[in-house]
Amino acid sequence: MERNTGRCVHAQPAGGPGQGPPAHQRENQYFAGPHFTLVDAAFGPVFRYFDVYDGVSGVDLFAAAPKLRAWRAALAAHPSVRGAVAPDYGARLAAFTVGQGESI
Repeated sequence: MERNTGRCVHAQPAGGPGQGPPAHQRENQYFAGPHFTLVDAAFGPVFRYFDVYDGVSGVDLFAAAPKLRAWRAALAAHPSVRGAVAPDYGARLAAFTVGQGESI
């Protein structure tokens, strides 16, 4: 059960690849609504780590938080977040993480 009492309703991906969420959800896909803000810019890189760590560990830490998952997906799709790292960033971070063994 979610306890989110905020007004912001984050987008859930719908349909097939490239279709995105319905219009009423796109309006509030970011932290403070329809516009990408400094909060979103700060959390984009944080969530990028979880994208890799979830894959390496096999644990989805946000499985029970659909709004957080949707915000995370919206940030990952934003051009400034995508363009902030090299295309092979995820693979390189995963290799580093696995190479650290149990220290991470």
